[in-house]
Amino acid sequence: MKRFDGSAPNAVRTRNGLASVVSPDNRTSSSGQDSSPRKRIARPPLPSPTAAPIFVTEAAMVALRKELVFLEALLILTVVTACLSQGAKNLENRPKSLIVLPSASDLQYVLFQGRPQLSYTVYVDYPAESVLETISNRLHATGWTPLKSDFWNPSIPSSLVRGWQQFEDATTKPRAMVNSWMAQWENAHHDIVSYSLEYRYPVDSKSDLCTLRVLAMFVPASIAAKMPKADSR
Repeated sequence: MKRFDGSAPNAVRTRNGLASVVSPDNRTSSSGQDSSPRKRIARPPLPSPTAAPIFVTEAAMVALRKELVFLEALLILTVVTACLSQGAKNLENRPKSLIVLPSASDLQYVLFQGRPQLSYTVYVDYPAESVLETISNRLHATGWTPLKSDFWNPSIPSSLVRGWQQFEDATTKPRAMVNSWMAQWENAHHDIVSYSLEYRYPVDSKSDLCTLRVLAMFVPASIAAKMPKADSR
C-alpha cells in the first residue's frame, strides 16, 4: 500500500479503490492501519419526514363544537352586559320627559338614530288610569302640550281623545291580543315625546290585563321636522 507523508495539508489514502480525506494529524501504523481516529465530515441533516395526518373522532368534533358554542355564548353575554351597563349610565342623563314610574321594572334605555327611547314594565290593572294620570300631569307641569291627533298620522285621533284600542296582532307567533294606547305631546321648542302603552297576551291563552308595557320616545325638533307623515286626506 502506497503511503503519503503527513506534510501535505490534506493527504489522500486509497483503500479498496475508495478515496478518503484525512487530516495532517492522522498517522498510519506499521501494519497499514490508522493509529488515530479519523475525523468524519459532517453530513447535512436529513429533511424531517412529512407529519402524518391527524384523524379526529366524531366524539372529539362534538366536544369541540360544544366548546365553541360555549365561547360564543360567553362573548354574547359579555357584549350584552356591557351594553346594559352603558344603558344604565345613560338612563341618568335621559330627557326628563321620559318618565320612569316608581314601580317600573325591566328598564331598557337606548339611543336610536338620535332619538332616546325608554321602555319598562308596570304591573297595573287595565286601563292603567293611575299611570296615564301620572304621565299626563308630569308632562303638563313641565310645559308639554298634548296633541289631539297622532303626530305621524294626523288623520288618526290620539288615545287622549279616543281612549284604548283593542286589536289582534297576526304578525306574531302565536297571535296576540293587544290593548293599545298611544299619544304624543309637543313643547315650545317643537320637540315631540310619544308614549305607547300596551297589554299583550296570546289569543288562545288567558287574558293578561295586568302586565303593562310602556314605551316612551323623545324626538328632537330637528329630527321631528324631517320625519315623514301619513297623508291626512
